[in-house]
Amino acid sequence: MKPHFARTAAIFSAAGLIATLAACSTSESDDGTTQLAFFAAGRANSYSQAEIAGAQEAADAMGAKLTVFDGNFDPAQQASQFQSALSTNKFDSFLINAIGTEQVVQYINQAGADATPVVCIMNNCGSDLTNISPTVDGQVGFVGFSVGRQGELLAEQAGKACGTTSPCKVAYLQGMSTLTSDVQRTDAFKTALAKLPNLELVTVQDGNLDQQASYGVAQNILSANPELDVIVTAGDQMALGVKRAVAERSTSADVKIVSVGASTQGVEAVEDGTIFSTILLLPFSEGRVGAETAIKAARGEDFVDSVEITEQSEIGAVITRENASQFTPEWTN
Repeated sequence: MKPHFARTAAIFSAAGLIATLAACSTSESDDGTTQLAFFAAGRANSYSQAEIAGAQEAADAMGAKLTVFDGNFDPAQQASQFQSALSTNKFDSFLINAIGTEQVVQYINQAGADATPVVCIMNNCGSDLTNISPTVDGQVGFVGFSVGRQGELLAEQAGKACGTTSPCKVAYLQGMSTLTSDVQRTDAFKTALAKLPNLELVTVQDGNLDQQASYGVAQNILSANPELDVIVTAGDQMALGVKRAVAERSTSADVKIVSVGASTQGVEAVEDGTIFSTILLLPFSEGRVGAETAIKAARGEDFVDSVEITEQSEIGAVITRENASQFTPEWTN
């Protein structure tokens, strides 16, 4: 792996996972406190709130100062915030949950040229969100979960929900077809599902990452596909809307639901059997480990440059009825 900084030497272990920065930017406050900027996706969002709380815990524990920028789920606004923060020369490192993963690349490049490390969380930065290694010049770390792996796990869980049913008819609700993360997750899901001979994908539709919208979409899907067996969603908020639609339609009582998120409500639904399974997401851990990584990078300390967040879980990447009681969700939908 090549060094990310124009004026910073980097030494990597043979495994390529541990990086040591030999020099730091010079923007620490007068009292030597490490200054970390976190570009959150949207502060009003409960997932983002959990990430912020995790980052704050790490900053407090490591004696760093955390400044949070609210992107309000607007890629242009977040990119502008990043540009402005760079111009102040105030921050020693940057942490970002990129709303538009490609829109911020030029500013990550600029941070790298200024020897200011950048760590991306949740989704990787750049164009390839299936990769869990840093992919952009200036980016030194990634903490999150490959959308490609999420798609594969969703297909795997759909297969388990189908069992021996053949053909097993499956519908898929992605978030938004305009989002790079959804496009790549959906592609991975389709590819993995195609390898399961008894499963038939009958429709892919947008749930718009919204419970009420997904409720309406699910109603239409169920009406158009009376023999449907499984509905897979790319988020618990959508799964909860689907759950309501399934519950209201007596002829669809046996339709199983697979999701992503492991939110409080999602895990509760898995426990009571109304959702078959939900793929693990850990926003508090993402924020905490991401902030730790960014602070260590700024200080020239050893850090792990690629963290698959499900490794923080002792029960694996999938929450099922068998293990749900052992898991404590990190966010409320």
